[in-house]
Amino acid sequence: MITNQDSKRPSRLRLFTWRDLPIVYPRCPIGHERDVVFLEDPVTARGYWREASAWSNWRTRRPAWLSGQLLAYAVLDTSTFRDRAGLFLRRVWWRAPHDQYPGGPIEAVDPTSIEVRCPSLRWMWRADSEAA
Repeated sequence: MITNQDSKRPSRLRLFTWRDLPIVYPRCPIGHERDVVFLEDPVTARGYWREASAWSNWRTRRPAWLSGQLLAYAVLDTSTFRDRAGLFLRRVWWRAPHDQYPGGPIEAVDPTSIEVRCPSLRWMWRADSEAA
């Protein structure tokens, strides 16, 4: 039983809701990236790309990707260690089939800001980007 030190009465356990938790996407250790392989040109890309962390069995091969279109992925150093399950965590960039609207989700990044060992810049929608 959990007790409060001041009153010695049992404190009530508070249930957390999704509003109590911060919005956090799993972060990859980007210090172990060696290269970024682009499957689509980021300069001519229209709109934003989604950035996510993906578990993979390989450091250098293309990761298996099921949802949406894979646009780029990070290649890891040989010094990268596997986790307990024998997997590597690395960044991938992708586009969902419904990503045609302006604005963007929370994981949206600017495709021209993708670099090795650097965090991507978050997508900021502007009215002039709609005309381009």
